[in-house]
Amino acid sequence: MLLGEREEEIPIDDALFPSRSNPDAPVHGGVRKAASFMKQDLGLLRQQLDSLAAAAASCAGPGAPDDGPALLACEEAWEAVRVGNYGVGAVLLAPSGQVVARGRNQVFHPQFHSDLHAEMVALNAFEETHGAMSDLGGHVLVTSVEPCPMCAARLILARVPKVLYVAADEGGGMARGLDRLPPSFRKLAELQVFAPADVSTALRKLASDLFIHNLEALRALLFKRLGPTGCGAHDLAT
Repeated sequence: MLLGEREEEIPIDDALFPSRSNPDAPVHGGVRKAASFMKQDLGLLRQQLDSLAAAAASCAGPGAPDDGPALLACEEAWEAVRVGNYGVGAVLLAPSGQVVARGRNQVFHPQFHSDLHAEMVALNAFEETHGAMSDLGGHVLVTSVEPCPMCAARLILARVPKVLYVAADEGGGMARGLDRLPPSFRKLAELQVFAPADVSTALRKLASDLFIHNLEALRALLFKRLGPTGCGAHDLAT
């Protein structure tokens, strides 16, 4: 799918955001507030994404080296948010810069899969079509949000040489905390690069906005799924 092209509209399930169908429904934590935020501002985020894409296509604006693949990752993030998943997207680039795989978060839609983060989906897609290829030399994975511990471990085991993230995840990111990994994982990661992407300020902010857009609602839903474990919705990583 090319940047700007959209899949058929799939409405976000009212069961996921109860306040859309019943404003007085008792819901957990920030679900009602987040659902209202989504309804009002999702279109604005789409406009911002389209504007940045148009500027890149016309070579207008200052631009930055990683803006191209970062825009593609944000496009995937938009599609994830649109159907009720976490707002994270990723693309895997060959040494030539060609996109060889892409992924978007699919944890909640079309059905619950706890492992289907954007980076995992992109790597699954690549490995399904390049199963015999063990050398990822020169490949780069660009993700719209800093990888979580699960995804960081997968990227290390997959031997992706360079991982660039557009927006930091202060609450759950692992790329800046590789020193806290078990010794064997730290050793494996020594020849890999995890770093912020070199993107425009506007694009970095957009990636962050897409990520936080429905974050509280989905964390509250995940907290409800887990039950009363003693932790708060704010403590749950994506």
